[in-house]
Amino acid sequence: MSSGGTDMVTDDEWLLRWIPVAQLVPGEFQVQSEMFRKPRFSVDRERLKSLERFKAENAPHHVARFLAGSCRQVGYEVTADPIDGNEAHAVVEASVSQNRLRQMARELRDNYVTLHRGAQISE
Repeated sequence: MSSGGTDMVTDDEWLLRWIPVAQLVPGEFQVQSEMFRKPRFSVDRERLKSLERFKAENAPHHVARFLAGSCRQVGYEVTADPIDGNEAHAVVEASVSQNRLRQMARELRDNYVTLHRGAQISE
């Protein structure tokens, strides 16, 4: 697991993950669980980057929003991982079997994730 920054991600912090349109369930405004079925994935902390700013930076993608505590509840670890140009960056990760990871991803998606429509791109 990564060592992250010295700033702890608390359970009540909202996390943001961009979701490409292709990763929506066909015919529904719901993200496919595979967006969370990775042993390690990046998120931004809403406390350090607003939802509106995140949407603008990731247009036209949609945004999944969920609590760090929800990730921990289903078995993931959440660690601050600031990178150059993005102090809000954090990592969500788990060292489990692919089968368990699939279960965790579905549980997170089905019970805790709120999906927000992406920002429109002005031409």
